Amino acid sequence: MRPAMRSIAATLAGLLASATAWAQPDMPSKVPIAFDRYYDSAQLGRFMRDIAAAYPDLVTVRSIGKSGEGREMLVAIVNAAKTGADTDKPAMWIDGNIHGNEVQAGEVVLYALWYLAKSYGVNERLTKLMDSSAF
Repeated sequence: MRPAMRSIAATLAGLLASATAWAQPDMPSKVPIAFDRYYDSAQLGRFMRDIAAAYPDLVTVRSIGKSGEGREMLVAIVNAAKTGADTDKPAMWIDGNIHGNEVQAGEVVLYALWYLAKSYGVNERLTKLMDSSAF
């Protein structure tokens, strides 16, 4: 490695070593979920329903049909109903598990659902966003 490159690499290494890592604040959830593993379709569906049961004023789960292999296809709607119907608000669609070999997508969608639900009324910015939008 050339001296200039070595100097840049050393500088970056020093910056990274001294950097403070910022993470999302730990907020309690009514539904404990470990995000250190992959879940199968039935487990993902169970967690979605558990979240909807724990946050009934915010989350609704609906079946929109069956997959080619007969698995139920679920949609979770995150909406603060007290501020209006989900169909009357701008919305963000988050999906996963479109392709069977992309297993991490289910966890990403589940995490988004879980984090939004547990953030409502706790995280001011997300609460305002959920009051004015649907997911």
